[in-house]
Amino acid sequence: MTLPLIAIILVILTFLVCLGFTSKVWRWFDLVMALFVFGFACWYLCLVSITIKTKSSWQAQHYRLTTRLQKLEDQYKQVVEGAPFKRKEKPDNLQDLDSMLSRLLLDRGRVWRETKPQGIQNNAVLVDTGFQPANNRPLQIALNAVLYLFKETKITVEIEGEAVGKEISVPVKYLGEFHVSAVNGGVISLLPSPITSAAIAAPHINDGSTWAIYEKMPVDGHRLFSITDIFDSDVKLEAKDKLFGDMDETKIRGSFELAAGHNPDLQLPKPLQDYIDNYMEDGRIIPPTEEVDFEVQWIKVRFLKSYEVIVDSGAAKTGLTESFFDQSGLAVIPNLRKGEKVQFDKGRIGVFHLRSDRIDVPSAVPSALTLMGNENGGPFVEQLTAHYVRPLTDYTFIFQDIYDRNVHMVHQNTLHDREKVRLAEALKLAKEQIDFRNGEKTKLTAERTFQQKDHDTAKGYENLLNRQRESLRVELARLFDENRQLAHQLAKIQAKLEAEINKRVDAVGRDSD
Repeated sequence: MTLPLIAIILVILTFLVCLGFTSKVWRWFDLVMALFVFGFACWYLCLVSITIKTKSSWQAQHYRLTTRLQKLEDQYKQVVEGAPFKRKEKPDNLQDLDSMLSRLLLDRGRVWRETKPQGIQNNAVLVDTGFQPANNRPLQIALNAVLYLFKETKITVEIEGEAVGKEISVPVKYLGEFHVSAVNGGVISLLPSPITSAAIAAPHINDGSTWAIYEKMPVDGHRLFSITDIFDSDVKLEAKDKLFGDMDETKIRGSFELAAGHNPDLQLPKPLQDYIDNYMEDGRIIPPTEEVDFEVQWIKVRFLKSYEVIVDSGAAKTGLTESFFDQSGLAVIPNLRKGEKVQFDKGRIGVFHLRSDRIDVPSAVPSALTLMGNENGGPFVEQLTAHYVRPLTDYTFIFQDIYDRNVHMVHQNTLHDREKVRLAEALKLAKEQIDFRNGEKTKLTAERTFQQKDHDTAKGYENLLNRQRESLRVELARLFDENRQLAHQLAKIQAKLEAEINKRVDAVGRDSD
């Protein structure tokens, strides 16, 4: 019972008491009016009670609906904007999901699927995108824009909650890089870029297949085949988890086999299973006894103390010239610059590369070995687990690099052909010289033969003379010995003769005396 109803009842009771006290002086008119007033009062009391009851019911319903509306508004706000007063919010609200989806779409660029090639005109491939722009406006594709073409095929995918799968088109073969030469309604003319051979797309122009056109070259990623939700955090920081979650082997094998089946002339340097295993092992924990190259090792660490890292380069650039980062690994362009130091609190878990491959160039972004070292007040972290991280592939760079290498090889082949011609001319001259020298050699050989014969004759004559000289020497020695003996005999004879002469001279002198 509400306060107004109680007040009305008290007023009526007061009226009845006063009416009783004044009954002695009543007249018939007063009695009739009292009955009318009493009747109207009872009727008004009934109306007031019914009205108050209805009002209370509506007020209670209004309170329930208002409370429910407030709860629904809070739930709607939480779904749209996320839970308030949440330090680390999961991406479970529409704004975060919309931001992530927008980021994915921006990173992927525009895609035209199930386009139909119409033929070749003026060396350009005509492709019908299937879009009919309003008011005959051309497609928002600029002339000379670079597009990437893929051949598509139909596959059936299962949809949760539906018994029958859905047939979709997926790209299975890369046709090359093209640039837009003309736009006519929904039909665009595409010329192959210098790095693309027109022979790749030519067989598929009239084979009835559809094409997918990408504004940006699809990028490689670690989460493409992860079973975990793509909107989860980039890496798993729990102690024993893989960095990127478990991989779906069925999807990996199906994708590789599908691509290999539509590229029969593709020559893989390794078996297909090796590529599948490489994707399956992405983010796995490396056992302590296993040896893995440092280029693919990332270390999950826990910080033992606070640590600050500068991630922005001092030389900020408004546009991209060479790289997103400078030589020290610091962000250059504004979209990647944080604007402040990155703070790692004690107990926080992070993932860092094992070490830099350029030891002689110190990086401003620390490696795991740097953080675990004792320099500059370390160690700052303790190692939890080591993980294998598959090197990502930059397809745009690879195709451009292959083209650059081919151009370099063509230039090298041209130089080699020129050198080959020059070498052939030099070989011809050398052969002429060799033939001439061979003629000279033949003549010299004949002359040498004659000289050899003369030499042999001279040698024989020399030997003969040597023998004669030896015999003469022996004879001379003998004669010398004989002469010496004769000289000795002559000396004796001469001495005797001198003595005899002297004797006779002396005898003659004595006789003369």
